Amino acid sequence: MWVISLEKYYTNDFGLRFALLESVVYLEWLNRGYQASIGKQGDYEIDFIAVKGHEKWYLRVAYRIEKPQTLEREYQSLLKIKDNYRKTVLTMDRFPDTVNEGIEQTSIIRFLLGDENFSVI
Repeated sequence: MWVISLEKYYTNDFGLRFALLESVVYLEWLNRGYQASIGKQGDYEIDFIAVKGHEKWYLRVAYRIEKPQTLEREYQSLLKIKDNYRKTVLTMDRFPDTVNEGIEQTSIIRFLLGDENFSVI
C-alpha cells in the first residue's frame, strides 16, 4: 500500500551542493585512473591535483562564476603554480570554453561526458 504525501525536502545549502559537485568530479578522476589529492600553498587551495603516470592536471571547481571576484578567486590559486601542467576551472556555467593566462575554463558537464579534448589551447 502506498502512502501519498505532499512533502518533499529540498536543500538550499550551497555548501552541500558544492560538496556534491566536488565529490562527483573526484569520483570521475578515480574512474579515469587518476590519483587525486588536494593542494594547498599558504592561503591558496587547488581543489584537485590529479596524477596518472607522468601526467598532472590541476583543477578548481566552482558552481558558477557570476562575478569578477569569483573569477579572480578561482584563477588565483592556479596562477600561483609555475609549472606547465594542465590547469582547468570547471563550472556549471553554460558558456563557451575559454583559455585565459593558460588556464582552461569549461563546463563540468562536458568534463563528465569524457570530452578530454575540450581544450581550446
